[in-house]
Amino acid sequence: MVEMQMFEMKLKQRDLAQKLNISDSKLSLIMNGKQKPGVDFLKAVHAQLHIDANFLLEHA
Repeated sequence: MVEMQMFEMKLKQRDLAQKLNISDSKLSLIMNGKQKPGVDFLKAVHAQLHIDANFLLEHA
């Protein structure tokens, strides 16, 4: 879902990391399933990408 929204908004991973105020490498780890996202990250994704918070929590 995050990748789909990034595509629709024409955001590169680096752009999203900047919007979320995290490093590119941390975003990469989270998106590749190597690190679990924290609540602050999920809140930021919800705010920036307008993805339903319940969906994010269920799939975190």
